Amino acid sequence: MKDKKLFLVWHDNGWPGTWLLWFINQHTNFPKFEGSYLFSPVPGPSESTNFKFEMPLHYSCDGVSWHIKTKMPTVRNFLPKEVRNKFTNNDSITLEQHQKYFMSECSHDESFTSIALKLSAQHNPGKARRWQINSDIAKECKVHKNIMMIAGDYEWLIGRRLYDLTLEDRAEDRKEKLKSNYVKMIDMKNVTTNFPYLAETAPNYIVNIGRRLNEFEGEYLNLVDALETEPKEDLKKLVKTGTVMFQKYLKDK
Repeated sequence: MKDKKLFLVWHDNGWPGTWLLWFINQHTNFPKFEGSYLFSPVPGPSESTNFKFEMPLHYSCDGVSWHIKTKMPTVRNFLPKEVRNKFTNNDSITLEQHQKYFMSECSHDESFTSIALKLSAQHNPGKARRWQINSDIAKECKVHKNIMMIAGDYEWLIGRRLYDLTLEDRAEDRKEKLKSNYVKMIDMKNVTTNFPYLAETAPNYIVNIGRRLNEFEGEYLNLVDALETEPKEDLKKLVKTGTVMFQKYLKDK
């Protein structure tokens, strides 16, 4: 995929990063991967959870998680089970291997010239800076542009959703996420420190996810310009898939 424009998406856990990846990839010249809702919290070290919420909690999109080896450690095997006989969790998978083994089984437009991906277990901006993984990424590819996000008007909603996503974590750790400034402080640290570090590899574009999900036209047109693509005619339908994951909390706000 050396001839493709690679947009690398960065996000903290709880921010709707996989949904944003799916949304970006629906545009002209992108692969148009399929997506689906998930109703269970993020699995812990056991890689399983039996609890399911009544409403969608987060989003899944095959083909968008790229697995490369960096200095950042991971706590569990994030490789899909169907390819674990081909790779280990410590292997660095090239973009060509990603296309062959991770995209071949999922429906997509093979004529794509641009693609949005995230580093599978290493998409957290703060951890990327802490472990200084820019050099690891540079060994594998040339990033066309980094896409990051801030919560905007969705700060409270993301905190509530994060509380549910981390159901297997310690109760005291989960309660921290409900504090009014929890999400705001992470966004501030990203904007002032973590995002500038990642900008050393490629230009950054920051998505205000609150404005995006609230359908601010200017926010969307700026994103389209950053992606070097065209606006979608079915935009409202696409955006609604993202707001559904927050309906539970919108009712309580």
